[in-house]
Amino acid sequence: MHTVTTGPMHPWNLSADSKGSIHDDDTANDLGFRAGTVAGDIHLEQFGGILVEAFGPAWFEKGSLSLYFLTPTAHREPVEAFLDLPSAPPLTAVQVAARMATPGGVPVAEGTASVGTVNEASALSSRDRRAVDPASLRMLRGAHPGRALDAQVRRPWRENQLRRIANGSMTAPLHCSPTARTSGPLPSRSTAGSTPPPKA
Repeated sequence: MHTVTTGPMHPWNLSADSKGSIHDDDTANDLGFRAGTVAGDIHLEQFGGILVEAFGPAWFEKGSLSLYFLTPTAHREPVEAFLDLPSAPPLTAVQVAARMATPGGVPVAEGTASVGTVNEASALSSRDRRAVDPASLRMLRGAHPGRALDAQVRRPWRENQLRRIANGSMTAPLHCSPTARTSGPLPSRSTAGSTPPPKA
């Protein structure tokens, strides 16, 4: 087993001012959370460097990252991203375990990452999606079967990305970023052998 990790990082809650959302402290408290939560897409950006380390640049064209979030985190709370690889990178045509945890081992997210053509279903595709009792829903209580969902294509705004890199609010800028602050190897720590980082 070969584990690639980012080391602990401190993601920002960039949506704290989105009143009425789970990222806003008051709304999050009403829903039973400690504080406004860091958005999933902010956690996802932490994986960029280790995905490229594990799979090479091909991950940008033929890769996937599929995560199920388990434990919400608040602004700047430390989390660490991991990829559990069957052998030393770079790898091709493979799916591996991907996860995120606090330094204390509390699971934040679990799932899969892949590159190339693989036969296994991704972590989210393989989850049980059978119906639940609508009365038990909290955040999705307005959802119902058959409701149409809009397709969304998201592209980063260049100006926003550059501003986030400059002010330090981007969790893990890639070295291909125009103003990345460091050079050399990707910012990750690879570990191999019998002492992998904590799992849930």
